[in-house]
Amino acid sequence: LCCNSQGRAVGRSSAAINDACRNACDKGKCHFRKGATRAADVAFTRPMDVEALRAAGETVEGCAYFGAREAAAEADVVLVPYSYVVNSGIRKGAGLDIENAVVVFDEAHNLLEAVNGSHSSSLKGEDAAAAANAIQAYVGQYAPRLSARNTMYLKKLQKVCSLFSSYISSLKQSTACTVGALFVRAGVEQFDFADLHDWLRDADVLRKIRGFAEAQAAKAARD
Repeated sequence: LCCNSQGRAVGRSSAAINDACRNACDKGKCHFRKGATRAADVAFTRPMDVEALRAAGETVEGCAYFGAREAAAEADVVLVPYSYVVNSGIRKGAGLDIENAVVVFDEAHNLLEAVNGSHSSSLKGEDAAAAANAIQAYVGQYAPRLSARNTMYLKKLQKVCSLFSSYISSLKQSTACTVGALFVRAGVEQFDFADLHDWLRDADVLRKIRGFAEAQAAKAARD
């Protein structure tokens, strides 16, 4: 939905575009964001798909994403993917309030799969190893600028990723177990994951590490 050509110019990766969007909005440098209400007004004129809404946003120079969120808050009918309804985190992030609302599921036979998908995740050993290496490089690069608290949490996160990587890589075949058993087998049961989760949410550090890792990878590719 990004209408800003400079934001889209960072690459095709949605993560990279999201980072560019957030940086521009935080610094007040995206004039499309400031015109989001204009895009919201256009969204009420007729039903639009994503492409049409973005084109309309470009025409009125208003952010289609934030405009759609503004419009959703006042609309009588809102169409969203399953995940926006069944996952409270996604719902909250999108600003979608379904209290006292009538919720209708199309193709409801897919609902169970959607619920499972919205509350599940997968992790590969190589991904955990890459995350641990990225965190280590990030800490090494920015150690003088990091607070003692953030450094402590980053080292905890790196250790968790390393332990998961080691355990997953040691598996010879597929296995199923409870979350508690997984934590014990991987050796991460001593970590306070609720505390780590709260820090990750508040510190917004994952976006910074991802951007750092992507920049390092791009530099390595050029060299």
